[in-house]
Amino acid sequence: MPSWIRNLWCLRRKTRSSAGADPAIEDSKPSPGTSTRERLASTLPMSVDGDDARLPASSRTRRPAAVVRSVLQPAPAVSYLETLPAELRTLILFGLGSVEDLRALVLASPVFYQQYLLDRRALLAHAFRAELGNRVFVDAYAAQASATRYPVGSRRGRTSVTWFLDKYTELRARSVDDDPAVAATAGNPSEADLIRMAAFHLSVVRPLAEEFAAMFLYNLDPALKVGSLSVTEERRLLRALYRFQLFCNLFGPVPRGTPGQPKYGSDDEVQGVFFYGFWPWEIEEVHCIYTLIQDNYTDILEDMQEDMDPNDPKFADPAWGGPIPHPASYDLSSMSE
Repeated sequence: MPSWIRNLWCLRRKTRSSAGADPAIEDSKPSPGTSTRERLASTLPMSVDGDDARLPASSRTRRPAAVVRSVLQPAPAVSYLETLPAELRTLILFGLGSVEDLRALVLASPVFYQQYLLDRRALLAHAFRAELGNRVFVDAYAAQASATRYPVGSRRGRTSVTWFLDKYTELRARSVDDDPAVAATAGNPSEADLIRMAAFHLSVVRPLAEEFAAMFLYNLDPALKVGSLSVTEERRLLRALYRFQLFCNLFGPVPRGTPGQPKYGSDDEVQGVFFYGFWPWEIEEVHCIYTLIQDNYTDILEDMQEDMDPNDPKFADPAWGGPIPHPASYDLSSMSE
C-alpha cells in the first residue's frame, strides 16, 4: 500500500478518536453540494512520497484532476464486428445478400471498407449473384458490356451486333445449366465493369424497379400499394429493365446530328434477332417496361411541344425576343433514326 494512503488512514483514525475535530480537517471536508469530481479531488494528494518515491517523476507529480478525468471519462464505444479477425470479416461480407447491403456496410465501417478493398471484385460479383441470381446476372453484365462496347453515337454494324448477341445467348444458355458450378461461370466481368454495374444498379435500376412496381399496381387498381415484392417478382422486374437497357444500347436511336450511323434492319428484323430464344412471358416483360416508359415520356414531350409552339401568342411579346426564327428546330414530333 502506498505511504500516502497509510498516512491518510492513520490521520482519519486519530481525528475520529479525539474529542474535538481539527479545524483544518473540518475545513478540508467537501460540502454536501460539491460534485463527485470535487469530492474525489479533495481526498487525493497533490504528490506522492515515501514508498512511491521510486516511481518515475511523471507518476510522482500526477495531479488529482488528471486522475479524476481518467476515472470519470467514459470508455469509447467499441464495435465488436470491427474487432473480429480479418477472416471472419471477410465471411460477413460474403454473407450479405444484395449490393445495397454490401454498400451500406462498407460505408458505415472504415474497417470493413478496407477489408472490402482487398477483394472488391469477388465481393461485388458475389453480391450481384446473390441478389439477382445467375440468370439475371448475365442480363446485367450484358447491359454493361454493351454500353462499354457501343457508347452513345458509336457505329453498331450488323456483324458486330450479331457477334455480341451470339455471346449473350451463349452466356444465357450456360446460366440456366442444372450444374451450379457451370451456371456460376456465366459471365466474368472485370472489377471496373462490376463497379460500373453497381453504380448503375443502385442509382438507376433499383429505384426504377420500385417505381415501376407502383405504377403497374396503380394501373390494376389505384387502391393497391406496393408491399414487399417476392424474390421471383423482384428478379423478373430487374431482368426486364436490364434487357430493355440492352435493347436500347444495341438498337436504340442515336442522338440527333450523329452522321453515318447505319441501321441494323427493319423493326421486324431487329425484334426477331433480339427476342429469338426468349419465352413469351419474357418478351411481355420487356414490352411492359417499354409501354410504361413510352406512355409517361410521351405526355411530357407533348406538354413541352405545346409550350414551344411557334404560333403561341406569347412569343409575339418583345419580352420573349420576338418570333422564333427557325421553328423547325423546336419540332419534337420527329426522331432521328
